[in-house]
Amino acid sequence: MTDLFPDPLSSGRRESTPDRERVLQEATAALPVILRDFHGCTPAPVPPVARRPTADILLAFQDRNGIPFTLRTEAVPLPSGEVGRVHVNSSSQNHVLQIAQDVRPNDVGMALAYESGELFQVREDTAADLSARRDSFFLALDRSRDTRLSPEDAGRVGELNWLAHIAHLPDASPDLRRAARDGFSNRLDVLALREDSPSWNGAPFPGWERIANGHALSSQAHAMYRELGVPLRGLPERDAAALRAFRESREQDTGRLLTPSTSSAALLDPTGSRPDKRDLAEMARRSGEVRARKSDQTVEALRRNAEALPEGSYPKVSLMIGGGAALAGRSPDQLVVDGKGRWHVDPIRGIVQSAEQVRHLPKSGLGDPAAFVGPNDRVPLDAIRLWENEAAVKGPVVDGHAALSVDDQGRLLATITPAGDRGDPVTVEVKGTPVVATGVPPEIIPGASRSIPTLPEATQVLADEIRRSGIPESLTAAERLKKLPDTPGSAQEALETAERFGVGSHSSKDMSEAMKTLKAVDTWDRASQDAPGRLLIGDDVGDGRYDPNITDEWLIAGAGGAAIANAEIILEANPNARVTMVGGQAPWVLSNDAQYLTLRQKHDREHGGDGRLSVHDARLEAVETSHAPDGSLRFHAAGHTGGAYVACLGRVARAPKVLDPVRDWCRENGGEVTGRLITNNTGQYLGYELNYRTEEREIKTLVTGAASRMLPSDIFSAKQGQEIERMGAIEAPSESGNVAAGFMATAIQGSHLKQNRQNTNSPHQSPPTSPRRTPNNSSKPSIERD
Repeated sequence: MTDLFPDPLSSGRRESTPDRERVLQEATAALPVILRDFHGCTPAPVPPVARRPTADILLAFQDRNGIPFTLRTEAVPLPSGEVGRVHVNSSSQNHVLQIAQDVRPNDVGMALAYESGELFQVREDTAADLSARRDSFFLALDRSRDTRLSPEDAGRVGELNWLAHIAHLPDASPDLRRAARDGFSNRLDVLALREDSPSWNGAPFPGWERIANGHALSSQAHAMYRELGVPLRGLPERDAAALRAFRESREQDTGRLLTPSTSSAALLDPTGSRPDKRDLAEMARRSGEVRARKSDQTVEALRRNAEALPEGSYPKVSLMIGGGAALAGRSPDQLVVDGKGRWHVDPIRGIVQSAEQVRHLPKSGLGDPAAFVGPNDRVPLDAIRLWENEAAVKGPVVDGHAALSVDDQGRLLATITPAGDRGDPVTVEVKGTPVVATGVPPEIIPGASRSIPTLPEATQVLADEIRRSGIPESLTAAERLKKLPDTPGSAQEALETAERFGVGSHSSKDMSEAMKTLKAVDTWDRASQDAPGRLLIGDDVGDGRYDPNITDEWLIAGAGGAAIANAEIILEANPNARVTMVGGQAPWVLSNDAQYLTLRQKHDREHGGDGRLSVHDARLEAVETSHAPDGSLRFHAAGHTGGAYVACLGRVARAPKVLDPVRDWCRENGGEVTGRLITNNTGQYLGYELNYRTEEREIKTLVTGAASRMLPSDIFSAKQGQEIERMGAIEAPSESGNVAAGFMATAIQGSHLKQNRQNTNSPHQSPPTSPRRTPNNSSKPSIERD
């Protein structure tokens, strides 16, 4: 919500110092009044809620139609200009109301009344399968054409209710009651609820009282409206004087005036103009063609530029590697190099959230789901592709891949290879700090250590242990281990080297974890070689790199979002497939999205489905195999068997792979890699900065988007990782059905990054870390953010 009313109860003023406890105290007193008196709700038993934070308010009510819901309220850092924000989830009826932790305590009730009004309007629209109204009912040219309120209109009605409540509080001071009365009158004027208000357009205004009563206008507010909603000449003298002063103040600030909509029909619910699936697919296809042409033009321009330069010189560019939803934050002068992965190749039919669940997406500037689907429908991938293509062509773009390197002059270079048969690579010099948004890191191999989860990390630990052994040829062996490629067979060679030098799990805790990973990767490699195409990681399925008909018996290791998404992909692609999911307890967020419960109700017999999907809770280690009587390989997980195995056990906490050459250059030159968390001046997380420093050179990179949600475990501390999780839970509460690495949160993070770039204030940065694991230092410092 934004402030339109310069009065003492504006609900738009924020303090310089947060006071979360005071804000929550005010909210605890105000919310029951708002829900009961304004919206006709009655208390209900609080259901068991998974992972409920302790420093918040959780209420359970039934609405006036008898539908139960929960409302969790928390005081959190919100972006500049936002006093409150509500995440509405009509699918699960679990909602989250967030209020700025630095809002003035006296304004808490007003902000809650506004956000609650918006909450109930969105629920009402969704129940009728209508997208939210885009224009204002109050300011429409024809208020008889559509009597629905927009969510913002409903919020303003909530403010009227709260002001009427304050104006009638017997223990409120006379000054506070007068301020509430004036605020109520001022809002009537701005919302054109009296005939002589400056915003009144002369349009007929039938039935406002009926409409307002239908949208929870309280009895006190109704009475005050009948008293104050008259022309200026009919008001009591004190009220008239206050209104004249208000009008004079607004005439001096015309930018704050609300004006009637000139095209209300175009701004109403967009269902009448939505393209059908075929039209949307065609729009996405054409936008892809436009992007491909822009890519070719960009490559050609880079080549011409390179040819005009002296030998050894390269075109200098500001660079962004990767794209996706993070394109909401790209700068128009930034060269985007993106392989068009994830949503451009994913065979799933839509993201797992409904349009209602990502209704804040338009704030990012990337796109509006309501333009294509109703509030209860999942957002189709063709819409995602369309938005990303349109964002990509707002500046130079290359569909392809970039490989970073540092030359002997210390220049950061990027060798760009266009996708497909689009000519030879072209090399550019990176100007400034490159932005890396390559998406979530790779998935972990079953059985690998969570602290040392990758082959390169494990071989590094092994190499350091062998070097310290003092055995002849140890230095040569250690150097070879460090250069082992992350390819099948390397884990076997590392294990053989460890055995030859007598190094094992007993050596140290790090060595024990490294050996665990090496053995898990070796087991995986051997099984992959024995059963080509049948042993997969989740990204293989999500990227379409698999054959859904290679077997009808699928075993999925994991119970999170990636696992259920892959189950849906397989079940839709192969009508004969049966999928067994084995893993820990499903994250609570899945019960709040638009996919999980619907899929289980369709296919899980325990939920009334056809039995093609079964879900089992069990702890998993390395992949297990056996041979069937016919010689074929079978896969096992906690007693369950399948003809193909898909690992979806979580992600590796590492920096994007595209940065590995810069890390290697830094280490080879005796440098160190440090990291900082980057936020804007209101505490919104923008990503993390990696600083590669040697004695001669310093290179900085900014990692943002989904890639920034899992901090590299070799650079950042566990405490910093917890801080990122905390900020992610604010940006994407579980009740919303979203995750911090998901599409909406990434797009909004991108828009914050873009806005921060345009502002004069520098981003807030945490103190730099020191490396968490080096040959001479295995400590894990805990560095707090500024």
